[in-house]
Amino acid sequence: MPTAINASWSMDFMHDQLDDGRSYRLFNVIDDYNREGLGIEVDLSLPSEGVMRTLDQIIDWLQPAYSASTTARSTSAPP
Repeated sequence: MPTAINASWSMDFMHDQLDDGRSYRLFNVIDDYNREGLGIEVDLSLPSEGVMRTLDQIIDWLQPAYSASTTARSTSAPP
């Protein structure tokens, strides 16, 4: 159980389908302490570069509150 903001983040990948049959994907990052949504990336495709870009943007946005000791966990892999 995290004891402070930005001590631990959870990452999750989700997917769904539009009415026209195209799939879209979501990448969510949540702060485990206060359950704040730090980022949601939505696209028809989420390559690793997009995931890394989203994480970099979150870290830049949280400076100087971000700590190198922040841990991130994921319980799923991209679909």
